[in-house]
Amino acid sequence: MNAQGQTEVVIFGPVDFMMGNASTNANETSVDGQHQVQISHSFVLGATDITLNEYRRMNPDFLQTPDEQSRNTRSLDIPAVNLNWYMAARYCNWLSQQEGISADQWCFEIGKDDSDVKLKSNYQKLKGYRLPTEAELEFATRANAKTSYFFGESSNLLWKYAWYEQNSES
Repeated sequence: MNAQGQTEVVIFGPVDFMMGNASTNANETSVDGQHQVQISHSFVLGATDITLNEYRRMNPDFLQTPDEQSRNTRSLDIPAVNLNWYMAARYCNWLSQQEGISADQWCFEIGKDDSDVKLKSNYQKLKGYRLPTEAELEFATRANAKTSYFFGESSNLLWKYAWYEQNSES
């Protein structure tokens, strides 16, 4: 657990896995199929998504108007919504700062403009907070499942595991 009270999970590398859609369901089609991927390093992920409340520690005015709140929030404990990559990168640097990580170890270079954010070339070797790569996130969330979903092949159970358009009042 970090100083912000967020639980973290360590994934020890290296790991090899088949990345991509493993669907054997006739109703689903894979865009890019599966391919072998190696993640050569260990990495750390938050055990849960960053909540709106956690994000507001950095940006207290985020989604504060009544219209924004009614459209986008039901609770401050839901995952932060309506963030773009730049906002998430800024949060990572802010979190690194809160955790006492020196600025030379932060993973993002941030300029003055909202879109003036760059991932440092050696980001995977730095100690600062960052966003997971696509491969890291898929490996962690698939939980070594070989099926279309981590809970099996059928989408009939999706409502038990995910909040999506059909079960979230759009």
